[in-house]
This record gives sequence, structure tokens and C-alpha cells, in this order.
Amino acid sequence: MGGATGTALCTTIMQLTLQHELPYHLQYEAKSTFTKPDLAGLFEADKAMVHRAYDAAMQYVWLAAGVSVLVCLVLCLLIEEIGDGKPSPPSEPAISTDESGIEKTAETPSSQRLLLADDTSQSRNGSLLSGQHTPLSVSNESTSMASPLASGRG
Repeated sequence: MGGATGTALCTTIMQLTLQHELPYHLQYEAKSTFTKPDLAGLFEADKAMVHRAYDAAMQYVWLAAGVSVLVCLVLCLLIEEIGDGKPSPPSEPAISTDESGIEKTAETPSSQRLLLADDTSQSRNGSLLSGQHTPLSVSNESTSMASPLASGRG
């Protein structure tokens, strides 16, 4: 669609410029902008007028194309990504193994670390063993994310 629109605009610019630049007895040269002008049988002065008219027409076509490219560039620079309004999901921590074979998770920035603590009423009912934890707070320290079962609680 853009190529067809650009071709139509450039052809119109060329035809209008040729009609304006060429004298009346050479107006037939402006009818088809896609064919090479037939200069055989023309006087040298008429050939020079046809060349100047085509030069002027191409200059206006390039000027119009340059302006449209600049407008598109400015509009592209003003595009702002809005998104869908939902927060992005947290990324999974990378798990690696050290020399002794113990798995370690990559450190998460402390501002994004969410500590989970078991609710005392849930731990009495045994829901701690089923893996149900209640979010407690966001930690600003670098504490380990040890499971309550590993620490002996429960």
C-alpha cells in the first residue's frame, strides 16, 4: 500500500512539474512520466528545455521523498510504548551447582525478594506441610530463602 501511494504521489509531482516547466508545443512529453522522452527530431533548444523540465521534476520528487522520510523519522522517535498495564512476571532464579555439588540460586536483588512465612494458624492445621505459605513482607537485606521445614519449624 505504501509503495503504491508513493508511486502515485511521485508520478503526480512529476506530471505537474513537467506541465508547468514545458512550453505548450512540448506538453506531449508530460503525458507519460514512465517512458523515456523521444528527443529525436527536436531542436537543441527544445532538447535543453525537456532536460531542464525533467531535472526540475526529479528535484521536486526527491524533495518530497526527503520530507516524507523526515516526517516518518520524527513520528517514529515520538512513539512511546504503553504496554498492557499489567506488571511483568518475575523471572525464574538461575540455579547453578558449585564445586561441592550443592545447588545454588542466583542472587535476586534484595528490593525484589519476597519472604514467605508460614501463618501460625495454618501451621497448626498442617497446611505448612502442604506447601501453603502466606507472603509476609519484602526484604531489604540479603537473607537466605531457607524453607521453614529445613530450619526445624513446623
